[in-house]
Amino acid sequence: MADLLRCRFHILWLAIFVLGCWGNKDKTTHTFSRAFSSTEEKLEFFKSYVSPHSEIKDLDFLIHYKDNSGGSIPGPSDWDIIAIIKIDNDKIPLWIEDMEQLENPPSIQLLEKLELPAGRWEISSKPVCYASKGKIVFIHKPEKSIILYYSTMAPFDFN
Repeated sequence: MADLLRCRFHILWLAIFVLGCWGNKDKTTHTFSRAFSSTEEKLEFFKSYVSPHSEIKDLDFLIHYKDNSGGSIPGPSDWDIIAIIKIDNDKIPLWIEDMEQLENPPSIQLLEKLELPAGRWEISSKPVCYASKGKIVFIHKPEKSIILYYSTMAPFDFN
């Protein structure tokens, strides 16, 4: 009888372990927006990692995401997301809620990291920069564009 109970216990433990491993889809990715052929496809993929605060008219991005939720010891995921998006200027406040304006923003060349074709985005205005924990937003009002940098791995403090 004890052997039967021990066998049932091991089968139950194995079932819980297997179901726990199959329950989550791994979101790990290193994806450039150029992998998609349309704005709609890019936006659909982008929304699986970033919750937009308003309608997005156009976008390009690089999403580096390490899903640490699976495995035998789950932990917090890590990400480095760079995006440039075109939105209506009246929607900008939605993207910077609870953020502080930076007087001396960090000098980082984010657009180059997106490896975009020349002329894809014409950005010439000086940005206004806002930041909060893990997020920095560069606003280019004349171009109706904002550059986002969301990261858990940034080499500097956003505030």
